[in-house]
Amino acid sequence: MQDLKTRLATGNADSCENICLGCVNNCLYCDSALVAAEYKQNIRRGENVVYETLSRDEWHVELFKDRAFDRGVGPSNWVLRFPTCHDVTPFNVKSYIRFGKMLLDAGNALIIATKPRLDCLTELLSEFAPWKEMVRLSFGITSMDDSLSLFWEPGAPLPEERLQCLQRAYDAGYQTSVRIAPMLGGVEDVCAVVEAAAPSVTETIEIKIMRPGLEKMKPMIDKPKEIIRAYIALQLRQRDADFPELRWIYLNHPKFRWGLSEQQKRQELRMTEVDKWAMNKLKAW
Repeated sequence: MQDLKTRLATGNADSCENICLGCVNNCLYCDSALVAAEYKQNIRRGENVVYETLSRDEWHVELFKDRAFDRGVGPSNWVLRFPTCHDVTPFNVKSYIRFGKMLLDAGNALIIATKPRLDCLTELLSEFAPWKEMVRLSFGITSMDDSLSLFWEPGAPLPEERLQCLQRAYDAGYQTSVRIAPMLGGVEDVCAVVEAAAPSVTETIEIKIMRPGLEKMKPMIDKPKEIIRAYIALQLRQRDADFPELRWIYLNHPKFRWGLSEQQKRQELRMTEVDKWAMNKLKAW
């Protein structure tokens, strides 16, 4: 098996950890919100631990999972992506740091996936400094357009704050990467993200398109029409034009990485059930 540092450098995790359910970012495209609405989990409501689901409409409310209060040590010598279904926010940053230190002390490495906030990042950089070589900061910067960010990620920091966080992490000597996942704008917007972020990225810039699928559309059926229209238009445009053009532009970029295998790319670009449903919806409107 490769040593831990080598595995961390690939950006691939052995497993994931989460201490919260719900996310104040409340991204419209969030897969975790759909999972939480279907599967029961142990969460804290006040002093009580309850085993229940969290509805999509309640997803913006941050709740601790019972896991957040564990004192025991889990895996060792693993690369852990932490978090994956919530963010690091003022609500949970103290608990996040305590839990993260427990994982690092056990001999693991962390990939911190976040749409970063300056106040929280400042604490992370300071508290995790002794484990700097075992921490990779993976920042979600999905657009440079404030209006797109506010529409799709209404509770998340704006792009400029995320870029400031990226620069701070880079200056502090941490491993840094950026995820344009999903890309919210067109080719020019993605190029703007790459141009702004690349000087402060030590590892990779990863891109994913908005993933199609009926399971993602179902909770949106009763939402305002402009949300459904925007979602459909973005999927179709990325499949038909933007995605192939970006593959050509960044074919040999040293830091650029596609978030999909070749087989997945072909699957993503097919006309899907949701496309047919979407086109019928648009005609009806």
